[in-house]
Amino acid sequence: MSAVFGMQFGVAEVGVPLWIAQDTDAPEVLVAIALILNTVVVVLFQVPVSRGTHDLRVAGRASAIAAWLMAGACVVYALASGVPAWAAITIILVATLAHSFAEVLSQAGGWGLSFELADPVRAGAYQGMFSMGFSLGAMCAPIVVAATALEHGLLGWVALGAIFLASGLGTWAIARSAARGPGPAASTSAPTDTGSVSVVA
Repeated sequence: MSAVFGMQFGVAEVGVPLWIAQDTDAPEVLVAIALILNTVVVVLFQVPVSRGTHDLRVAGRASAIAAWLMAGACVVYALASGVPAWAAITIILVATLAHSFAEVLSQAGGWGLSFELADPVRAGAYQGMFSMGFSLGAMCAPIVVAATALEHGLLGWVALGAIFLASGLGTWAIARSAARGPGPAASTSAPTDTGSVSVVA
């Protein structure tokens, strides 16, 4: 689920710049402004948002909120096409803000769960697999974004948003299920703080 949601990086780095340049009347300099806005949000909020995500329920809620924000951002991005430049600029910036908070929350929730759900005896293997998922998501992102949003406009953006919504809510469901039953996180109470520090770092 985190690997699929990780395609949101491809949306920011590939999809949105091409969308701005090819399908909106916004100036191309908006691409740089959007990336700066994203960076500012991540720098200011990544650590505060990550606090408490060693708790499975908190991490799951963060993932669910990220899912709705990212789905909403995709729809808002789509609305920037066919409107005057000033409206397109406003719409893109609003979508970028929602997208940036979705990124921060999804990373906080995903990394929190990747530590707390891992088998303590094989934590390295679990983290390696989790990190590989992000690489796969990054590899697939340009293809998926091009086949949805860039190829089909509004309908494509809606489909892309649905993919992110499903993956984020899927992560939330996994976290909720794990919090209810026994598992690696439930069987080890001492490392809880350590997981929190790792996520913040």
